[in-house]
Amino acid sequence: MKTKRILAFVIDCLFSTVIGLGVPEALSNSFLVPIVLFCAYYILLEYFWGKTLGKFIMGIKVVNNDNSKISIRTACLRHLGRFKHIFHLRTMFYHDSFSGTKIV
Repeated sequence: MKTKRILAFVIDCLFSTVIGLGVPEALSNSFLVPIVLFCAYYILLEYFWGKTLGKFIMGIKVVNNDNSKISIRTACLRHLGRFKHIFHLRTMFYHDSFSGTKIV
């Protein structure tokens, strides 16, 4: 599962870069625009569909610990936890344990 998650992250990074290339030059001078796009990509796709493009390709998705759909609040908490590069001892990524989610 960790390999699928890492590959999904790499795919998402590549896709985010492509999205960033489409930003008008006037907006691309701001360092905030790429950050906002990166956050919106993860939060909105995981909230609406439970998966990003990378997760879709790898056949995985995000759910709550009880296997229900995540809320927008949970998607935001998950993304905040993503900035921590710490792994939980139970093989969960930190942002999963922080937000009460898992990948299936």
